[in-house]
Amino acid sequence: MKKMQGVIKLFFFMCALLACVAVFAQDNTAGLYATGRMRTAEEGLAAEEFRRGVQAYYRGAFNEAVMLFERSLSYKSDDNFILDWLGKAYYRSGMEGEALAAWRRAYDNGYGDILMQNRIEVVSERRVTGSSYENELRYTEAGSFPGINGSTLIFGEPVSVLPEDDGSAWIVAYGTNELVKINVNGTVVRRAEGPLNGFDRPLDIIKLRDGNLLVSESAGDRLALLNSNGGFIKYIGSKGRGVGQCIGPQYLAEDSNGNIYVTDYGNSRVDVFDKDGNGLFYFGRADGSFAGLQGPTGVAVVDYRVYVADSVTGAIYEFDTAGNFVRNLVQEKTFYRPESMKVWAGYLVICDSNKVISVDTTTGATYESARTGNAPSRLTSAVPDVNGNVLVTDMRSNEVYVMAKMQELVGGLFVQIERVNADRFPNVTIELRVENRHRQSVVGLREENFYITENKRPVLQQRLIGAASNNTVQDVTLVIDR
Repeated sequence: MKKMQGVIKLFFFMCALLACVAVFAQDNTAGLYATGRMRTAEEGLAAEEFRRGVQAYYRGAFNEAVMLFERSLSYKSDDNFILDWLGKAYYRSGMEGEALAAWRRAYDNGYGDILMQNRIEVVSERRVTGSSYENELRYTEAGSFPGINGSTLIFGEPVSVLPEDDGSAWIVAYGTNELVKINVNGTVVRRAEGPLNGFDRPLDIIKLRDGNLLVSESAGDRLALLNSNGGFIKYIGSKGRGVGQCIGPQYLAEDSNGNIYVTDYGNSRVDVFDKDGNGLFYFGRADGSFAGLQGPTGVAVVDYRVYVADSVTGAIYEFDTAGNFVRNLVQEKTFYRPESMKVWAGYLVICDSNKVISVDTTTGATYESARTGNAPSRLTSAVPDVNGNVLVTDMRSNEVYVMAKMQELVGGLFVQIERVNADRFPNVTIELRVENRHRQSVVGLREENFYITENKRPVLQQRLIGAASNNTVQDVTLVIDR
């Protein structure tokens, strides 16, 4: 089935749309009791307290808002609209139990439909702890970024991906010999083609501890060091069989000391460089009971252990950082064609044909995290991004898949309107927060991800002023109480 690039964009769009429409509809306190009849004294007092409660809420005075909404509810105890806002004020005050009680009462009275139901489910789920990590490992496809759009080639044969902290990601395009940077919506924001002679079959990319990028060039038999914007700095390594040399370098990893590990497929070993790019040593040859690496591909470092996948034997081997063989973490013939291997939450995430598999570094137990189905696939890299999704490159189908947890797809995102400032009306500023079901902020959203309406009409001249995720400085206040 042909996948659409706009799936995840539409996902963000719909969640934001529902929340924004709800808020703008609710903020019309003048029409709170517009039923075509004259209001009673109690209804008038309830409307006045409600109006003051909304003002306090948007000033950030949530405790005051709770008091005013409760007072409003005392005049009109059966009003679901007041209950909804009382729940919001409770929630922002940190009283989640009271917020859920107010929302459930309104929902049981027939108010809120699926949006209210989703809010209750999300907040309830956040209050439950102790879920098993095995269940957290299961992902399904939420969208994709295709390499071809109509007759336009965007990138060719994606083989690796590097997510950034701002929601963007670098894609290593093996077929077109370039790096392509896309934002969270899949729009290309930058291209890097290396030095004047270009890349020679780039295969993997990692971000080093100093912020620079490192790219392996499998046909160039070298590594390319780039700055954070993709600008070329220098080459590391050369073709050969000695220390500091390689033939067909594959995947990359870095340890806590800044040493770089490269799987050298042509020499059937792992090459090690220091943080300045000088060759240190190599390992992976036959030694005692260890028969030696035959086709090393993925490599990862966890604490002081180096893990290497072998595409010929189908195993994962464990070494120390000096290159001494420790054990077979995963036995031979477990994998069919393992590729890139990355670290996530103490687990190894490895691609094998059409599957993404997580491996426990303590026991060697494997869990299938995602599968692309029966269509021809060659998954080469699976990396978690800042929003809790997993970006997976499929070299054969020329796509980058966005994998998400099933509960995230079913439940949607959690959108909270923090503040509405109309001091400069008709210019209105909205401050909002978009989170997943685990309170993790969704970063990288852009203006096209939001659609605001008022009375079912689109707001004119909508503009995204900024995002908190772009801040480089934060103020921290510590309050000490005996």
